[in-house]
Amino acid sequence: MRQTRMTGVLAGLFFAVAAGNAVPAGAAEIRVLSAGAVKAAVVDLAKDFERDTGHTVRFTFATVGVLQKKIADGETADLFIHQISEILAVKGVTLAGPLPRELQKVSVYSAGVAARASAPEAATRFLAFLQTPSSQAKFKQVSLDYTE
Repeated sequence: MRQTRMTGVLAGLFFAVAAGNAVPAGAAEIRVLSAGAVKAAVVDLAKDFERDTGHTVRFTFATVGVLQKKIADGETADLFIHQISEILAVKGVTLAGPLPRELQKVSVYSAGVAARASAPEAATRFLAFLQTPSSQAKFKQVSLDYTE
């Protein structure tokens, strides 16, 4: 079975979402929309942040599709944590940048032709096509080009 690897920055990212959230003097409530993959880390970190600053952090964890719908339906948030490749497609957000390198998590996407594929030759050709420079340029365009 032939495999290729496409790597992307699929790490928690910080995004400013839906401007217009006024911050009152003193302690604020920070509304965060986030991928569930980072829940274990950010919930504990938020507790430390709350203790240190007096601010509170309220999370909504969901898939990117659910989060996109919430934003499209007018839900606002102060922060959005998700994968760069998933967020770039969402209208109404501004990429602020990735988390620091030491916090990054990289997912490796692999592809292989199934042993019982109905069209193995065509699948193999498509897999080879995904490795061409023009295909790689498209992966880069949607931030699936991360390398260490």
